[in-house]
Amino acid sequence: LVLSNSTQVRKGASGGRWEPGAQRTMAIARVRGSWRRRTQQSLRRRCYAFVDSTIFGHSTLSVLVLAIAVLQTGGGGAPDDSCNGAATAALGEDDAIQPLVAVGIQSKRSTEESPSLTILHWNLLASVYTHYLSGAHGHKIALPDGPANRFFEADSQTRARYQMSTRTILERAPDVVTVQECEAKYLDPAWNSLAPKLLEEYVVRIEAAEGLGGAGVFVRRSGLATLVNNTFVSVPGTRLTGGRSKTAVAALLQLANQQVVWVVSAHLAFDNEARVRLLQQLLPLLTGGHEVVFAADFNAEPSTLPEVEAATLLASLSRVKYSKGTVTAAGMYPSLVSACIDHIYAPASFHLQRVEVEPGEARVPYEPSDGELAPVTKGSDHHWVAASFSLPAVVT
Repeated sequence: LVLSNSTQVRKGASGGRWEPGAQRTMAIARVRGSWRRRTQQSLRRRCYAFVDSTIFGHSTLSVLVLAIAVLQTGGGGAPDDSCNGAATAALGEDDAIQPLVAVGIQSKRSTEESPSLTILHWNLLASVYTHYLSGAHGHKIALPDGPANRFFEADSQTRARYQMSTRTILERAPDVVTVQECEAKYLDPAWNSLAPKLLEEYVVRIEAAEGLGGAGVFVRRSGLATLVNNTFVSVPGTRLTGGRSKTAVAALLQLANQQVVWVVSAHLAFDNEARVRLLQQLLPLLTGGHEVVFAADFNAEPSTLPEVEAATLLASLSRVKYSKGTVTAAGMYPSLVSACIDHIYAPASFHLQRVEVEPGEARVPYEPSDGELAPVTKGSDHHWVAASFSLPAVVT
């Protein structure tokens, strides 16, 4: 094997000089099993390291011959005296190289192509609700047709926030985005210069009453989740669901493991009865018996969720747990009490690989400015939450 890149070598065990060319095969075949036994373990380790690297273009011919010879020896049993000669004689034949290439490719695919799903969940803070933050944004001009004491953020602040949140979505490129408080302005280039790029990258469906924000699902066109027949269902906001802004949208998706699931985005009310009613209205729409991934702004801390879970489809799902002390939203003025109210549920068969919460303090999206128009510092008063799941085995 050492001879593969040289013309002459040191004297062999018999004392004669090994000659290049056609005599190499016979020379190697005469090497005794004792030499092979001492070196086989070392050769095998080098072969495995080579296969794991799968960087065939940077490997010398001598390493290729080395790897093929070890594969030819089989497992860890006593070596066959003919294996060195067989490996050398096979050098250059397609059927000798093929097993090595197959092992390398399979190893890499098993690591990089395991079925997965990434969801980013975010309440985007529709501009129509920014009067709740009037003590922070500093814009003191009421709408001409609105109440005199309701101050919404300035148009420039809305544009800046929408561009910030859209840029985050595009940069992180999750397979699915579940949003709340998404209004028509968010998809209007006049209000969001990145809206055309977002619509190019994602199929978008929002359930929102005119002039209000609502729930929505964005599905990445080139992601690992594919829309099934462009199927969306939704629950509009009513008095029974807790108000016109308390809506839900579900998308029917086929995942990378061929499994079909419903992915739901919802904005729930402040009381459990209204939350349960919305989920009860949603359930008959989720046809086909498919599993469900559910993400929502619950307007509820984890301690209040068991009652809703027990009475709805959430009972069969597992909630993504955050580290202790995690908060996902700033409070409204004047209290500004932060809370953990954004939650994601998934089937028990989905293994949580990673969960991330937007870094930094959960706070209003403006920099304090002593009564002047406040600079925008983030996209929303909520943190985004991103969860990555490995999926069950491929469904055939």
